[in-house]
Amino acid sequence: MTAAQIVKFILVDSIPLLLTIVALAFVIHHQKEYAKDPFVCPHCGSEFYVKWWQLFLGRYFSLVLTDKAVLKCPHCGQKDRCRWTGKER
Repeated sequence: MTAAQIVKFILVDSIPLLLTIVALAFVIHHQKEYAKDPFVCPHCGSEFYVKWWQLFLGRYFSLVLTDKAVLKCPHCGQKDRCRWTGKER
């Protein structure tokens, strides 16, 4: 590889990869922040926590837009749109 090819790889070819890594790190950071606060089940009213990877992609965007996510309550076993309590605290 010549020096020009190395510079081209660093400046042009690696930019999409770096942007993808940065975007993924941003999303994972926010998922970890959402997972710190409990969710409330609409059926039994109990509060429960989820792991950050359970909020991946679709649930994460649902939380950003509506502060709710479809989760299964560990207490009553119902699967429904559970309210995130993070904005209330």
